Amino acid sequence: MTDFIDYFIGHTHWLDEELALRIDEFVSSLSRVLSQYEADLADGQPSSDLGIAAAALVEAMVPDAKQALDARFREILYPPPWWTGPLRLLARLQQWDSSKRRD
Repeated sequence: MTDFIDYFIGHTHWLDEELALRIDEFVSSLSRVLSQYEADLADGQPSSDLGIAAAALVEAMVPDAKQALDARFREILYPPPWWTGPLRLLARLQQWDSSKRRD
């Protein structure tokens, strides 16, 4: 978790603000759960409601966050097809123009 936080903090400038905030909220929530769980274990066994539910919370939070982040990163790396439409049209116009010039 610490390595992820260090990496995240060092690379937030590459992310849009909304995505950075979502990751920050996830990291904060996960850190809170893990800290409480660790504190409860230091006392012998989980005794708080959060400590008792920590494993289930982490198990639920991580896959959901991973899926949401994967989808967001895919949007950044592979824009929806309608974004590439103008580029495809430009390529066709350039191809048409170059073939017209050869004639």
